[in-house]
Amino acid sequence: GGQDLVGSRVGEPKLRNWARPTSPETDAAGKASPPRLTLYRWWTDTCPYCQGTLPAIESLRKKYEARGLRTVAVYHPKPPRPVNDEVILTTAKAWGYTGPVATDEDWSALKAFYLDRGTGDRPATSVTLLVDAEGRIRFIHPGPVFHPSDDPDKAQEDSDFKAIDRAIDAL
Repeated sequence: GGQDLVGSRVGEPKLRNWARPTSPETDAAGKASPPRLTLYRWWTDTCPYCQGTLPAIESLRKKYEARGLRTVAVYHPKPPRPVNDEVILTTAKAWGYTGPVATDEDWSALKAFYLDRGTGDRPATSVTLLVDAEGRIRFIHPGPVFHPSDDPDKAQEDSDFKAIDRAIDAL
């Protein structure tokens, strides 16, 4: 599911069309921010797994942002096509995410970061990558879903969420 990419260098994805007023490369005043730990989550508005995961991304953003984590919810439409920013932001907000949102309309960043790199199976396009300040992938969740849960039927989702939380805390 992409574990072959852990430790590889990817740098910053070439994302366009930032749907939020500021991108992770700039602060609220528009000044360049130094590189830092970044959690990228590719998602789409037709995916129930993404709907279940975006609130978890928001909780991690709130928990670790003051310690330097930035989160980026990268919208990739299925099929690839241009999509109105307002639609993307409305969906993200309705699903519980209010952090930075970028779009990857043609999936070029998703392909460069994940789908076309390395070897092995890529089970979902709703991948989550944790990239350190030097641009190295430090953790991959291959999708499709993770979130905290006390429900025994959602034990895997909860375990995956806790693993990501631990990785962020350690880095």
